[in-house]
Amino acid sequence: MTDIQLENFSRRFVELIRHYGHNPGSFATSLGHNRSDNVRNFASGRGYPTSKLLIEIAEHFEVNWNWFMTGNGDINANQAEVLGDHNIDNSKMVMESMQREIEAQKERIKEQKETIRELREDKVFLKEQFNNLKGGFPSPKSGT
Repeated sequence: MTDIQLENFSRRFVELIRHYGHNPGSFATSLGHNRSDNVRNFASGRGYPTSKLLIEIAEHFEVNWNWFMTGNGDINANQAEVLGDHNIDNSKMVMESMQREIEAQKERIKEQKETIRELREDKVFLKEQFNNLKGGFPSPKSGT
């Protein structure tokens, strides 16, 4: 799955919430969940639901699984479309792709943390160098 498809998943998630007249809080509650912050994260693309939650959502709202995972077809499902065998195989590929994207994001975060650590070290070094240079110059005399 490409980044664009992942982005589109978030859009479909928001469309699903609105289609059934929910906000993130009422959507989470309708599924029997107390917290809506995960729903907000899924809707914004900052996280992705587990395969268990995806299946729960698809079954609860009778969502066309193919639409939910790929954007193909209609949001509303007939019984065969909720979780047909080919859709389960497709969803496994989608979930594997999402997992790879999550792992890539984690790696980028790790690299960014390392860059931040290096920049902090550079800051300390440069501050020491500045203080050493500043100490080597006479201070300006006031009042002259």
